[in-house]
Amino acid sequence: MSAGLLDVGLPGLATALDPARMSVRLGELLGADSGTAPAAWRVVGVELLKHKPGRRCALAYSLDGPHGRQRIFAKTFKNERGAAIFVSMRSFFEALAGAPIRVPRPIGYLTEIKLLVTEYVEGRDLAAVLYEGRSDEAARRMARAAAAFHGASVVCARRWSPQKEIRNTREWIAGLAGRGPGAAPRAGGLVDALEVAAAGFPARLATPIHRDFYPEQLRDADGVTALLDLDDTRAGDPAVDVGNFLAHLTLRAVQFPAASRGCGLARPAFLEEYQARQPEIAEDPAFAARVRFFQATSLLRLSGVYSARERWASVVPEKLLDACEGVVTEVV
Repeated sequence: MSAGLLDVGLPGLATALDPARMSVRLGELLGADSGTAPAAWRVVGVELLKHKPGRRCALAYSLDGPHGRQRIFAKTFKNERGAAIFVSMRSFFEALAGAPIRVPRPIGYLTEIKLLVTEYVEGRDLAAVLYEGRSDEAARRMARAAAAFHGASVVCARRWSPQKEIRNTREWIAGLAGRGPGAAPRAGGLVDALEVAAAGFPARLATPIHRDFYPEQLRDADGVTALLDLDDTRAGDPAVDVGNFLAHLTLRAVQFPAASRGCGLARPAFLEEYQARQPEIAEDPAFAARVRFFQATSLLRLSGVYSARERWASVVPEKLLDACEGVVTEVV
C-alpha cells in the first residue's frame, strides 16, 4: 500500500487507503444508501486489488455495519471519469432488471477523492469453468450475457467505431518495437490492412457494447451471470465484444495449453448461442466479417499488452501475431 500512497497521479488514493477517514466517508454514503446511521459503519479492512499508477486503483473494503460484515468494491481515478461511469452503471443496472445478466449495483461517487463505489459481486469465476473444458455451458452463459447487454435499452453518451479501434490498436502495438526487429513492422502491416478493410464497412445502428468483454469479466452470482467492469462501455458495433471474446480464447490457449480444450469447445458454442439470442445482429451477412476484424485488432492489441509482461513477452506476442495473420486473411 505504501507505493499507492505515493501516487501523486491519483490525488484521492491516500485517503481511500485510510480506514479511519474512509469509515466517515463510506459511512455517510452507505448510510444514505441504506437508510441507516452513518456512524453504524466502520471500515475494518482495505485491500488493494489492482493499481495502475497515475491512472486508477481498484480497492475492496470490508466494513462492519448494522447487519454485520459487508464487502464493497471501489475504484479511484485520476480525473472525474468515475462520475460518468457511475451514471452509466446506474442506467445498465436499471435496464437489465429481470434479464439473464446483472451488473454490479452502483452505490455512489465520492467527488472529493474521485472514488466510484459499487457492490462487491461475490460468486464463482465462470472463466475457470470454461477453461476446464468439461462442457460448453459456461461459454453459452457468456454468450447470453453479451446478447442481453447488447439488447439493453441504454443510450451511451460515447460512441466507438472501427476507426477508433484502429487508432487504439496502433497505440498498443507501439510496445512491440522492443520485441525484436520484425515484430513492430509485422504488426504495423496487419493494422494497415485492417484499416483498409474497415473503410468498406457499412454504417450500422450502434448498440450498447462493453468493449472489454472476455471470460474473466463474468461470474456466477447465485445462479445469475454477473458482468463486471463497465468502465469502457460505449455505443458501437456488437461485433467488438464478440471479436474480443474470441481473441481472448486464443490468448488463453497460448498462455495455458491445458485450457486449449475448453477454449476450443467455447468458440462454436459462444457463436451459436449468441446467434440464437441476437438473430437480427448475428444473421447480418457482414457481421461475421466484422467479428473477424475486431478479433484481429484485439489479437494485435493483446500482442502489445503481453510484450510488456516479462513472463509472457518471449512467446505470447509472436504467437498472437501468427493468429492475427490467419484472421486477417479472412477479412481483407
